[in-house]
Amino acid sequence: MQQALMRNKYLGRLTESVIILLDELVSINNQNQLGDYLHHLKSHIPANRLLLVVTHASKNTTTIEYLTGANWPSQWISLYRRERFYLVDPILLSPARTALIWRDVVAMATPTQEALRFFRYARNTM
Repeated sequence: MQQALMRNKYLGRLTESVIILLDELVSINNQNQLGDYLHHLKSHIPANRLLLVVTHASKNTTTIEYLTGANWPSQWISLYRRERFYLVDPILLSPARTALIWRDVVAMATPTQEALRFFRYARNTM
């Protein structure tokens, strides 16, 4: 009984947080607000860092539209863009709408040389 009450209380807080976050998300009008939103979002989920990558894919190429992070060094953000790590990032290559845990994705990946390079840089940044 006590466990069910604790679970319901947790789910209630989680639901309230999701509603607040969605309400904030729809009111974002610029990139600065989006960066602020990421920092706020980070306080509601169990992650030390967040990276938001928006890409545009056409037939022959994928380009980066937007890249920002919460608690990532600016050097990492610049390196990620310059080295085009979004092309080998296993999170971005995973199916959409799937909950992903970084260490599980890395463990299951069959990485290319470029992906191994990405993992090395990412590991050194963490």
